[in-house]
Amino acid sequence: MTQLKTRQQIADEMGISRKTLYRWLKKKEIKLSTGLICPHMQKFIKENLFLNESQNVP
Repeated sequence: MTQLKTRQQIADEMGISRKTLYRWLKKKEIKLSTGLICPHMQKFIKENLFLNESQNVP
């Protein structure tokens, strides 16, 4: 069962720092509500934010 997670947990799973996660969210103009991140938004972040950024890595 998927659970609510903190921004730090999401960043750790993606192999990036929490600060980098915040920068990427800001760059993509993705606003998260306060508190824990629901499973639906976790999936959105990983699919739309991380995958797009990883394509720019040499």
